[in-house]
Amino acid sequence: QQQTTNNDTTTNNNRTSSHARLTVLYAEGFVHRGVTCNACQACPLRGIRFKCANCVDYDVCESCEPTDTHNHTHVFLQIRIPIPPLCSPRTVLLSPFYPGLASNRGQLTWPELKKLQRSTNFDKVELEALYEQYKALSTMERKGGGIDKATFHRCLGPLGKEPNLVTERIFKFFDRDGDDVIDFVDLAGGLSVLCKGTQEAKIMYAFKGYDINNTGYLTRDELRQMFKAYFLLNMELVRDVVKALEEEMMAHFTDKGDRPVSSVFTAPIPPGDGQQSAYCVFCVCVCV
Repeated sequence: QQQTTNNDTTTNNNRTSSHARLTVLYAEGFVHRGVTCNACQACPLRGIRFKCANCVDYDVCESCEPTDTHNHTHVFLQIRIPIPPLCSPRTVLLSPFYPGLASNRGQLTWPELKKLQRSTNFDKVELEALYEQYKALSTMERKGGGIDKATFHRCLGPLGKEPNLVTERIFKFFDRDGDDVIDFVDLAGGLSVLCKGTQEAKIMYAFKGYDINNTGYLTRDELRQMFKAYFLLNMELVRDVVKALEEEMMAHFTDKGDRPVSSVFTAPIPPGDGQQSAYCVFCVCVCV
């Protein structure tokens, strides 16, 4: 039994040693020549290369990436296979995804975290993660930052292009103090209701959203306004989906003259007699 234990220990040690050697070989194998880590100044950069997609020339190695203090609103491309040095891009590859200010570097204090834990349904880890997202969206140059209406509508994508009653009521739901700015307390409180709130709380806030005139009851005109706004939002969403489908279809479209017309129709013809099948094909051709 003593010999078996020693053999197992030796086997585990060999596996660990082999894994360490493979890790070293892996790191040594991928050498990004002509690339310098902007954090530790290692050149050439070895292993995984992290290139900022929003800067002209900013790279960090895999050792420095977790602790890098680069602009937190920028995104990095993970590059494993080295790019030929003369082909490496020296231009901005993507526009920034996040509208937040680069100066948003603060962290929540312990008293602030405890207060938010008591007033919301989030724990410490969730609040810290939400605060990182909030900083990437905060555009207000004031203490604690803030998300204004323009940034809020921008985050809605196609649904925020045109003024809409529903989006205005959603903004008001988050803006608890009515100063036209969503700070982190507002954001955490609103998301707490939406993500972890009770059914009663959700119903109460939904009623307030429909109660446009703050009368405590709903009128036919208020319902008409809200339903019309929902309809317009759905139409805008459908337009965006159709546009994306059209772009995808055109990207994969191939115009080959040697293909028969029937190759365009990939759906099976429904079972039935010949006349019905021919009629179905005719209808499809006419619709197209």
